[in-house]
Amino acid sequence: MINGSGVLGAGSSFTIAAGVVQLTPVWVFRRMSLVSIAVRLQLGGGSGNIRIGLYSNNGNTPTGGLLIYDSGNLPVTAADQTITATPPQTISLQAGIYWIAVQPQVSKDFYANQLLPNFSDLTGEAFNASTFTLPAYGPFPSKVPRITANVGTFLINFNMRVTIPQ
Repeated sequence: MINGSGVLGAGSSFTIAAGVVQLTPVWVFRRMSLVSIAVRLQLGGGSGNIRIGLYSNNGNTPTGGLLIYDSGNLPVTAADQTITATPPQTISLQAGIYWIAVQPQVSKDFYANQLLPNFSDLTGEAFNASTFTLPAYGPFPSKVPRITANVGTFLINFNMRVTIPQ
């Protein structure tokens, strides 16, 4: 399991507004198969849906990265809820940087922490969470459009379950 920043749900929180997609970098250190991605709501549960996606990296930026996975609608039924997206088939990931995308249908508060470990120590490049806006809630675009904000290193706390091929 790849933990984005410690225990899922630990730390403080931040809000992702409706119409905004938050991108959080994740480092895959060797070839792996994606099993699931989970994020945890802190407050504001009980209504709407969220989508969880995964994009490839594009020269150390998410802009132009290709969509690898879109969960479709995942219902929000309560506050303090872990929401897990499980692809219908195995997705093979090569070593490198990927971007977890989260899009709420209505504004939601998500648990967050500083990303550990420091990406610049691992890759020699600085990676920050980023956002882009969509005209309406719905499927992720096939490529990350122009980034509308760089939100620094305060990122969504996630778990990404993987299997490592022999």
